[in-house]
Amino acid sequence: MADTLYGSKWSPSLRDKLFMSFSILSVLILIAAAWVIATQVVTQGRQEVRDEMKASVPIYNAVWEEQAGRLSALGMAMAGSPIIKTILGNPRASRDKGTVRQMLSEFGQQLSENADLIMISDGGGSVTFVESNDPGLLQLKELPDARAVAETQRPGQSFSILGNKLFHLVLTPVLSHSQNRDFDNTLAVLIAGSELNHVMASELQKRAHSDVLFFSGERLYASSLHPAIETILAGTPSLRAVGSLPLDQPTDIEIAGDNRLAFVRALTGFDGHPVGYVVILHALGGAGKLLHAVSTKLVIIGTLSLILVLAISYFIARHITRPIESLAAGARELGRGNYDHKLDLSTDGEVGQLASALIRCGSLSKKARRCC
Repeated sequence: MADTLYGSKWSPSLRDKLFMSFSILSVLILIAAAWVIATQVVTQGRQEVRDEMKASVPIYNAVWEEQAGRLSALGMAMAGSPIIKTILGNPRASRDKGTVRQMLSEFGQQLSENADLIMISDGGGSVTFVESNDPGLLQLKELPDARAVAETQRPGQSFSILGNKLFHLVLTPVLSHSQNRDFDNTLAVLIAGSELNHVMASELQKRAHSDVLFFSGERLYASSLHPAIETILAGTPSLRAVGSLPLDQPTDIEIAGDNRLAFVRALTGFDGHPVGYVVILHALGGAGKLLHAVSTKLVIIGTLSLILVLAISYFIARHITRPIESLAAGARELGRGNYDHKLDLSTDGEVGQLASALIRCGSLSKKARRCC
């Protein structure tokens, strides 16, 4: 009966309950603190990567501008050559490929260093000459962008898919003065193109320390990635439709198990519509290493803190429950008629008052028993 009244064997003691409560609360606080710290570290690491990526964007812009500047300078030099104007102004000579090649030999070194493709079209956009290492490009017959440049008589640049390749083109009109000073004749349009290939991607990667991918539609034309990763990338849903990713702002993606930030920029045609996309990839390796280092320290500190918390919790629970256990023992003795049992009166507060009340109750019960 006493066991039922004062606690059965299967029921945890007050000390155990307090110890478990303190321990669970302390563990939850430690876990929450570790989660907040880890989250803050990841956020900080990701922000650093975003800042690095934003800092690298001007480098990419500079590369495009340099490339366009080289092609434009080449085009303007060729368009201003009297020999080229003479030959292109002669319908028969301009159609003779041998004559045209000899004409272009004057710029042979500049062409080989800066251009992967040279084309000449008439004012209507019909291609009259193609010089390229790709046999498929030799069959090109028409280039609408050239017709637009011929009409405006102003140089222009665009990105275009020719054959099976993605090119950055600079188009320069070759003009001749007519009798009317306010009007020039368009003899032809010179097109100098640079292919967006692995060489270009590797150059960008070295200068900006980020991987580069050239996309059009769902096709990856070239990148600075390892060929094995390119194969994996071909099946990545997040990059199969690059056009659906937000432009000009970092986006989280996963490639071959690695988390990266992707910065997508459109490669526009002469009409301003996207022809393809350049994707700048920045690895989150630095943030991952930082998180790993912090996680290791958190595990060590957390383990030590947990041991300390458990020890303190046990000490507090024991300190709180010791006078209560003493009172419980005294109450059991009084219930058995042992009125001489001494209670600890050193405890202050409500527990001390309860001890005094039990002593008085015991004294009264003892006197009443003697009277009887």
